[in-house]
Amino acid sequence: MSPWQILRNRQFWGIALPRFLAEPAWGTFNAWIPLFMFKVYGFNLKEIAMFAWMPMLFADLGCIVGGYLPPLFQRWFGVNLIVSRKMVVTMGAC
Repeated sequence: MSPWQILRNRQFWGIALPRFLAEPAWGTFNAWIPLFMFKVYGFNLKEIAMFAWMPMLFADLGCIVGGYLPPLFQRWFGVNLIVSRKMVVTMGAC
């Protein structure tokens, strides 16, 4: 596929757009929060390490739960897989 064909593909944008919107928040967790803890609260590296891993843990848990819920929602609410995935994404955004 040429680059122009990829850019015209709706499936590409269905993946790329959410990633473009989510990456700034993820970058904040990875880079800004440790710096904030150092500059504002005077944490040293050991103290930062005690807390800086938490966003990554909760992101991992969210990924696991986010993959587990759609089939359950299909059974509980009688919706198709796409609708159940949208429900999970909406819950995650709240």
